[in-house]
Amino acid sequence: MLFVRRESFQQFISYYPVVTGIAAVNTLLFFISFIPSLYHLVYGFGVGSNILVGQGELWRLLTPVFLHGNFSHFLFNTFSLVILAPALERMLGIKKFLSFYLLAGIAGNVGTFLVAGANYTHLGASGAIYGLLGLYLYLSLYRQDLIDPQSAQLVKVMLVVGVIYSFIMPNINFYAHLFGFLAGLGGGWLVFTRGLNGRTNRFGRKDRNDRMDRIKDFFTKSTVLNPREKYRTKKIGDNIFAFDPHPKEKQPQHKAILPIAGFVALLVIYLVIKSLF
Repeated sequence: MLFVRRESFQQFISYYPVVTGIAAVNTLLFFISFIPSLYHLVYGFGVGSNILVGQGELWRLLTPVFLHGNFSHFLFNTFSLVILAPALERMLGIKKFLSFYLLAGIAGNVGTFLVAGANYTHLGASGAIYGLLGLYLYLSLYRQDLIDPQSAQLVKVMLVVGVIYSFIMPNINFYAHLFGFLAGLGGGWLVFTRGLNGRTNRFGRKDRNDRMDRIKDFFTKSTVLNPREKYRTKKIGDNIFAFDPHPKEKQPQHKAILPIAGFVALLVIYLVIKSLF
């Protein structure tokens, strides 16, 4: 389960420096709000305001991600960060995860600026948090090798609860939730179609050049492209598997997996190259 935390406090800080840093900034800025002079300085400078963004104060597309209106707001977002973010920081690495988190938050605030009224004001990390949920949904749909079934199911439950929460609770920036989520979902395609720079995923498998390894495996073992090989292909859901129908074990062992669209594109490329040579 990706969302179960078993680390000690010191281990958590060591393993997840970005998550720790963001949580620390959120906490510091929240408690600053109890000091009147600093409250007006920080919140006056950083709160999201569509009319001020329209006047050129573009930093307000980022700064609301670290500010919260009350204790329950702060606690919910920070708790969600600590539960959801660590596994993604380990998968993506420090730089990619930080960039992803901030860009998801910015996307939520940009969406708020474009859709909400000119006098709309807002603050909170909800856009970034929903970006994490969007990324997890991408993993549960397209990269099941990186997420266990229990975590994938829990993500879907959290999204359903989040949608209901967004509609029934007052003073909720639904636009940040929506656009942050869409940014996370789209960002999953950008991030995870290029591999993970050799990191070992949660289940001990190496992800460097994973996509190319699958393609090479498919070309060498598929009877569609190499009919003299003993392997066979089979369509399961939206994927094509190449497997040995007579392995030593009782059950067929999957040897390669390739999305259908990718297979069609590769087949066309292969036939064109073969016709030329």
